[in-house]
Amino acid sequence: MKRFFAALLSFALCLALLFFVRNESDEPILHVALKSASEQDAAYVYETVYASGKSRACDAFTPDACVFYTADYADFDTSALRSHRVNTLVATTLYDSVGNVVDPNETMIAMMHAAADQIDHAIFDFQIIVVNGQRYFAFVKLNVNWWDPCTLYEYDGGELRELAQWDNMRLLSIGFI
Repeated sequence: MKRFFAALLSFALCLALLFFVRNESDEPILHVALKSASEQDAAYVYETVYASGKSRACDAFTPDACVFYTADYADFDTSALRSHRVNTLVATTLYDSVGNVVDPNETMIAMMHAAADQIDHAIFDFQIIVVNGQRYFAFVKLNVNWWDPCTLYEYDGGELRELAQWDNMRLLSIGFI
């Protein structure tokens, strides 16, 4: 009889643990519109980004006002230090969506410093997205051997917080939920 109750208790604990892990907060944060970077006539991909770092397909949405700035490819220098890569911010040249050079504000410069400090692979492409003139995001494409990871970060409190990651995509718009 003791073995039966021990087995039942073990099963109940495993079930409770499984239930607890599966109920992790998976709150939707925002919507994104993406497009494959390798195919010119690729269809738009609409996804919802969740707090857990996952993203799932969603319906088309109305985007918020987004202003995109792209860093010059030479702004970040990557070197190998011992067994890992180190990024150094060597310039802060930004271009607007039509290719004009713009003067970055303090937040944009701080974002670029945070990217150089936090990201441990060579930065291939770095975009700053200002949404509704208030919230700052970074969309970073890394130079990695067999795939092109593109990561969306939110800049808050002096740090870049990773939201989601895709392979070889272009970010077109963001919509808040």
